[in-house]
Amino acid sequence: MVFTYLIEVSAASDETVVLIDMDPSIPGIQTQRDIRGLNIPFTIAVYIGDVNRMVSFGGELIVNRNLFSYINDYMGEFPESLGATFIYNSVPYYSETTMRNGAYTADWNLVPSGSGYLYFIEFRTVNYGEHYFNLMNYRVGTVEGEITPLTTGPNVLRILPASGQSSPSFMKIKPPFRIDRSQDVEIDWAFSLAALVGIILIFVIYRNFSAYRINRNRMSTKRRR
Repeated sequence: MVFTYLIEVSAASDETVVLIDMDPSIPGIQTQRDIRGLNIPFTIAVYIGDVNRMVSFGGELIVNRNLFSYINDYMGEFPESLGATFIYNSVPYYSETTMRNGAYTADWNLVPSGSGYLYFIEFRTVNYGEHYFNLMNYRVGTVEGEITPLTTGPNVLRILPASGQSSPSFMKIKPPFRIDRSQDVEIDWAFSLAALVGIILIFVIYRNFSAYRINRNRMSTKRRR
């Protein structure tokens, strides 16, 4: 299931938001995404909503380098949509678990207001698993001053086996432990049969022995007479 935020914001709102779009190729803001297979490229984007006369932006994104590798990143169209020239900068390996992106402009007379994509980041899957994207220490500069925008998350990425491949061990559900009783049943049946045969043999031997004793006694009685 994919959850979508349909963004309808205007410059008249009082609160600026910065969101992660897990799949910018789909309308709306996607909060989670499933990707099947390894060595698969994918793109996420950072979206700003309801900003008034933006002159700068920047913050950190939590990543997992064990699950996906960095390919590239680039600024979106929104910052320069009214003609201002923004100087964009990124540090893909800001720390072991974060990357940092941001930009600023000196063309304050041409800065944008409203909503749009700030930048796009391309990755490639390298391992199966689940990661929660989140933004940290985000700041947005406006003509009136710097603000701390509202950020939402975390946003879920699941890297799954391609169709026809078995699931990795951490995704498998172990079946309940089951004892196979069929061999025990066969052993019990064989034991019962052997016991029955033994009882019959004992009965036959006992009858023959009893008959032998009776005949012997009769013969002894005749000889005495």
